[in-house]
Amino acid sequence: MISKTQVNRLGMLTALLAFSFLALGFRLVDLQVMRHHEYKSEVNNRVEHSFFIEPRRGEIRDVSGNTLVYSEFVKTVVANPEYIKTHWYEMAALIAEDLGYEVEVLAEKLKPRTNSNGSKLRYVMLKNKVTENQWELIAAKVKACRFSYGEKKVLKKNYIDLKNLQTKAIYCDSRRDTQLRIHPHNNFASQLLGYGGVDQSPSKNDRKETFKGKSGIEQRMNKVLAGVPGWGRKFYAKSSLELTHSREVFKNVQNGRHVVLTIDMGVQQIVEDALREAMKEHQPLTASAIVIRPRTGDVLAMASMPDFNPNSLGDSPVGTWKNRIIGDFYEPGSTFKVIVLAAALNEGVIRISDSVFCENGCYMYAGRALHDHHSYGNLTVEQIITKSSNIGAAKIAMKLGPQALYRYLSDFGFGKKTGIMINGETYGILRSPDKWRKISISRIAMGHEIAASSLQMVVAMSAIANKGQLIQPRLIDRLVDDAGKTIIKFPNTKPRQVVRPATAKLMVQALKTVVKPGGTAPAARLQHYTVAGKTGTAQKAATDGKRKGYLPGKFFTSFLGFLPADAPELCIGVILDSPSMKGYYGGAVAGPIFKVIAEKTARHLGVRPDLISTTDLAFLN
Repeated sequence: MISKTQVNRLGMLTALLAFSFLALGFRLVDLQVMRHHEYKSEVNNRVEHSFFIEPRRGEIRDVSGNTLVYSEFVKTVVANPEYIKTHWYEMAALIAEDLGYEVEVLAEKLKPRTNSNGSKLRYVMLKNKVTENQWELIAAKVKACRFSYGEKKVLKKNYIDLKNLQTKAIYCDSRRDTQLRIHPHNNFASQLLGYGGVDQSPSKNDRKETFKGKSGIEQRMNKVLAGVPGWGRKFYAKSSLELTHSREVFKNVQNGRHVVLTIDMGVQQIVEDALREAMKEHQPLTASAIVIRPRTGDVLAMASMPDFNPNSLGDSPVGTWKNRIIGDFYEPGSTFKVIVLAAALNEGVIRISDSVFCENGCYMYAGRALHDHHSYGNLTVEQIITKSSNIGAAKIAMKLGPQALYRYLSDFGFGKKTGIMINGETYGILRSPDKWRKISISRIAMGHEIAASSLQMVVAMSAIANKGQLIQPRLIDRLVDDAGKTIIKFPNTKPRQVVRPATAKLMVQALKTVVKPGGTAPAARLQHYTVAGKTGTAQKAATDGKRKGYLPGKFFTSFLGFLPADAPELCIGVILDSPSMKGYYGGAVAGPIFKVIAEKTARHLGVRPDLISTTDLAFLN
């Protein structure tokens, strides 16, 4: 049975709840109805502004951590002529030099005037890409200016005008703040590193100009380099005074990661210097070179000439921006015989000591003549490499057959991308046997009717150097944060066996003879290292659509080699497009360039010589 006390308590609780709801209802009516216009006016007097916080873009570094590209925040300096009033010439004289103007030109821009609609002009863009240090210097000068406002007695009278002149007349437009991408070494590795530009991206109430990579590593790793933007929120009163206590940043900015490449700055410089000398000496259309570690696939250097300076992109032709090592393909010529003969040896259709009759320099096949540069009779398979016999290579390819040849070429990576981590890589051209002509097998054997990139050729040669194992080239080593901590380490890929180690060893022995007396490239021979390599001299195919066949007097000249031959540390490819001076044969033109790069690179990296005697030990120092 419920007691009287419990009934009283229940009544009091009910009364209290009823009173609370009544008070709440009254308050809601007061806020929503009675004082609606008052609070609406207060809300309208505040402006909520969400803003973008741009992260600092990550650096690109070489394998040792040397900075190759970095970012610097830059500002856009603008003027409000309304606050300058009659002092436009004095202001121009004060800051013209800092902004790169003639005083008279800047004074004209600062002069107060009206727009076409009759309103006062309050925004004049003076200069963009002004660094923070430059802006601080300009701001300090403007803040300290007095002009004709006079001493203290006059300053009080014109206090507001002077303060407006010092703080509002010249300022930075924060909506147009961006980053300037700086290449401290100018043209260095420019095609590999790439370039970029500003990209208009919406961010809440503002539109920010943010940097976006458009080629090379800048493009491939754009998201990683860009970082994660932050957002902020501010509340402004109609008086434009920021209510700092209402400020709220609700997403922190994360700066971009730093991309560390496998590129060695010293090796890259050696390659670029050698190519510049080659451009002067041989005057080709282009000259390219690449250096790879054959056992790991690490790319130590990659360069083409002519190149460009990303700091002043518009000063160079568009054609120089392209990474020709990965993006261009060509008929490789006799360097391709290495792959054809390796396939035949691996299939057992020939032995290295077998003799092939080379028709005394002219071989008729399918109604077409195939020539050698010299009249050779019987040559062993090894001598076919030494002398670079077209006829010998063609006869061996015929023994192998179209289907088997095609399978090996595909296994070596032709007609496919290598998978290197950079955009713009070409597939090259490898047609299936059902699309070959009758004479195709004889032409493919000597590096015609097939096209490959310089990278594909060096990767294939690296497989011979690496005991028959093909490995994916590696260009990016790791990602690190601002503290230097490794965030991601990119591993070397597992190699794929394309020919047996015994086959690769036989090919290495044959390739050693190329740089010996009687071979096609004695100029590529090194004093302290055994070199294995192959020359290539391929007539250039017409690609303009107006002509068919090959261009008279135009050749792709190349040399691919590795060292030390029996325990390779370096594989180097040198390719020139249409050298016009001092001959065009691969051994005579590309061979000496290879020699310069190989000698200097081996010394730079401390590669142990395999031909050194005890009296030559000073070479290591």
